[in-house]
Amino acid sequence: ARWVLMGGLGIASVALARIGATSSYPAFLALALVMGAANSACTPADYAILSSAIARARAGRAFSLHPFAGQVGFVLAPATMGLLAAWGGWRMAVVVAGVLGLLAVAALFVGRGLLVEGAPKPTPTKVQTATDKPEKGGFALLLSPPILLFLLFFILNSSASTGIRTFSVTAMMSFHESSLTVANAALTGYFVGTSTGVLVGGWLADRVRRYDLPMAAVVLPGVAVLVMLGGFVLPGVGLIAAVVFFGLTQGVL
Repeated sequence: ARWVLMGGLGIASVALARIGATSSYPAFLALALVMGAANSACTPADYAILSSAIARARAGRAFSLHPFAGQVGFVLAPATMGLLAAWGGWRMAVVVAGVLGLLAVAALFVGRGLLVEGAPKPTPTKVQTATDKPEKGGFALLLSPPILLFLLFFILNSSASTGIRTFSVTAMMSFHESSLTVANAALTGYFVGTSTGVLVGGWLADRVRRYDLPMAAVVLPGVAVLVMLGGFVLPGVGLIAAVVFFGLTQGVL
């Protein structure tokens, strides 16, 4: 997994740096496709390493730090890229971002010994008999109902989150007649809420035995607030508070 992580991040970083140096639109699209494909390998490798290195009792908190760091990146990236672009142009900003990615790959390579792979086999609790079903692996595991349901959940949840990040400012200015400042403040509050919620959710995951009831208790109020946002015009402070609360529930989920 560590070589997949370093390879994916390295290819994505090189492609990003090349985007800043190209002047051909078809090449731009091709490089963006390569970068996206390479980046898609990083998160599965991250989680494989985390699941091998972290004890089960701390898994929720450890796994929550991964999306929390991503949310912090979402918040810091626009300001960082904006400053770099103002200083040396957008091409220089993109190249610098690619170089920073390569430096991260170098740091991972130096510390590759810390990236644990392959969890030890648990001590069996009973003697396996001929009637016991073997554990699923490979494509059989990937196509099992729990994994497919989890995939569907992530598709729907990512679609909702991406829609909010992309269109919420325009929607709030159009439907709620809010100013650009209020709409941007609400979106920033959404990021703060999701970042905080992720850490809270990780803490809860390490302390509860059943996840269905606590998650329902968190998600249903968030859905109610989202429906309210789409059906009622809220003033500035109320709009920001509602969006922050919804982001908090999304983060816990």
